[in-house]
Amino acid sequence: MRQYFDQPELLSPAWRLTKGSRTATCQVWSHQFGFELRLLVSGDDLPRTQVVCSQEDFIRVQEKWRGALEAKGWTHGAR
Repeated sequence: MRQYFDQPELLSPAWRLTKGSRTATCQVWSHQFGFELRLLVSGDDLPRTQVVCSQEDFIRVQEKWRGALEAKGWTHGAR
């Protein structure tokens, strides 16, 4: 059974990429309808967010975001 959350809670980072001195992190947050993925890029004011309701969507969305960044030169670098 899925745990109920009154307020969004940060559950974990899915991944982190770097490009020069910038970082991009995909965070997983609790959401009443499933999970909320948040893409935070240093230097950008607004995160990109998407609520996903299934495991397939969870995997598809975060892999799409990571693939788009990697195509632009972002890599798994040291933290």
